[in-house]
Amino acid sequence: MKKLLLIIGLNISLSAVALPPDMQADRYLLQVEKALQGKDKDYKKAVEVMDKIIALKDQHNLQMPIEFYFKYAKITLKGDGKQKANKAYTAINHYLQTAGRQGEHYVEALNLYDQSLFLRLGEAKTANEVKELIELGADVNAVNKNGKKILSSYINYNNMSDSDKVKVRYWLNNPSLLR
Repeated sequence: MKKLLLIIGLNISLSAVALPPDMQADRYLLQVEKALQGKDKDYKKAVEVMDKIIALKDQHNLQMPIEFYFKYAKITLKGDGKQKANKAYTAINHYLQTAGRQGEHYVEALNLYDQSLFLRLGEAKTANEVKELIELGADVNAVNKNGKKILSSYINYNNMSDSDKVKVRYWLNNPSLLR
């Protein structure tokens, strides 16, 4: 009877021990894969779980494979949520800076970079933020199928002061003055 209690006690204490951070990150990656399976891909859930991986990485100084940052940016841009453009931009910029032109997903990463710049413009709250994004290379001359400039439709002017609105409109019409 004492052996049984000892085994049960040992079992309880072992089950209370958490996985090491790198194994927990692997476990989270499996959850991301599950969220993205099938027709009804749950990008929101995938991003939430990937944010947990980022938190683990930061908390325990884990080294993530460079492909993680590419995948994170791609999934984040497909999902929704606050700061998705900034998260994607940070991740894809890290991927491009680290992997360089030899990166397996270089061309697609450049496209994700441009996409994240456009979305960041939609989250910009000041003229200086818009200016910075234009200086980073947001294509102010890109047009949609109807010939309308895409960039101006991404910018949310509601939160800007009147003077910032005037500056942004001026820069959009004269981007060469910023470079």
